[in-house]
Amino acid sequence: MTIFDDDDDAEPQLKVVDNYYFEKAKDEFVCFSTLPLKFDENDKVSGKGIYLRRYSADGAPAVYKQVVAWTVALNREQPKISVLSSEGYWI
Repeated sequence: MTIFDDDDDAEPQLKVVDNYYFEKAKDEFVCFSTLPLKFDENDKVSGKGIYLRRYSADGAPAVYKQVVAWTVALNREQPKISVLSSEGYWI
């Protein structure tokens, strides 16, 4: 399920994406761990990043977002991995 943060007339921000993959270029698949790990909000990230992608085969919106870093939250029953979009929000 894809969940959006509906904020007035602004473009909706993704919060959760399923059935996804990462690519560096068309048909060049990569692991998200090739991105820098961001430990806290003060860490700076640089680089072009990679793209989070999901095709719309099941009627859900397609996703194609550039991501520049990743983080992991270990303070829950299962680890939660998030990626940082180039726009500055976590997915």
